[in-house]
Amino acid sequence: MIDFLKIWIYDKQQIEYLYTSPLLIWSGKNEKLLPDLESIKTVVTKTYEGIIFNFYCDKLEILFKPHYYYNGNKHNANDFTVKDFIYTIIFLQQTLKLNLSLCFIMNIEYGINIVSPICVKHLINYIKYHFKNEFLNHKGLQYSKYSTTSDKSGKLNLYKIIKAYAKGLQFPEFCHINTFRFEIKSNRTEYIKNNIGVITLQDMLALEPYQKMSENIISEFENVLLLDIYAQPSNLSKSEIEDLKEYLNPDYWYHILQHPDRNKFTKTKNKYLKIISKDQNNLHLKVSNLIRNKLCFLTKGAILSPPSKI
Repeated sequence: MIDFLKIWIYDKQQIEYLYTSPLLIWSGKNEKLLPDLESIKTVVTKTYEGIIFNFYCDKLEILFKPHYYYNGNKHNANDFTVKDFIYTIIFLQQTLKLNLSLCFIMNIEYGINIVSPICVKHLINYIKYHFKNEFLNHKGLQYSKYSTTSDKSGKLNLYKIIKAYAKGLQFPEFCHINTFRFEIKSNRTEYIKNNIGVITLQDMLALEPYQKMSENIISEFENVLLLDIYAQPSNLSKSEIEDLKEYLNPDYWYHILQHPDRNKFTKTKNKYLKIISKDQNNLHLKVSNLIRNKLCFLTKGAILSPPSKI
């Protein structure tokens, strides 16, 4: 469920302990001249089992992929339950002598893997918008898309990014070829605090954050516009049949976005969903149910107070 964490530690004693820990392996040192042309920023990098520790003069940055770590840094294609994540954190806490309440979460990526009911390539292709934000192809990774807002200069808003990609094509040796991943990413502490309810790693030993993450994943997928060419809605009027033909054209939605009525896109999307819902086995509903069922599985047995030892 949890795919990536960026953690900052400011406590000097904790930083010093980790810096001198024999478990961490030296990786390199980088010096950069700051814009004032006088100051130099120095970063010392060490690693432990794929976890990156960047030591700055005023803080320690930890870049951690818990799902990869759990799988020996080979892949993140299987199911990673809440229990698995909590036990992983406790293991690191005991091994590295971490004070979890000093580990502030700055970035997070969390999501879910399901086996697509159709060819995953097709599913990725049919996913077009999240709210009014078009899904864009991710450079460097085939059948991968992301959606977020951007400013006038085209700079992406890092508050919340929605990602959808073909995990099965990325790791065919470790999961079903049609495995689909739906993910939420945020580089902003406001989102992490307000939408998940966590500030430090200590907060992630409780059950509530995972309930909120599950609700977020379900809610965000409900706002995905998926063009379902397989749908066979019944009892449609002639006008609805003609409308559906238009709705299944990706270019149609681009032109709707240009309409002077700012609510035109939402109104049209609701009409499309109303038509699609007349097929009780439509693709969006299938995927949505698979996501809900998988989230129940991933959070099953999660405990409020994990054992002190693994």
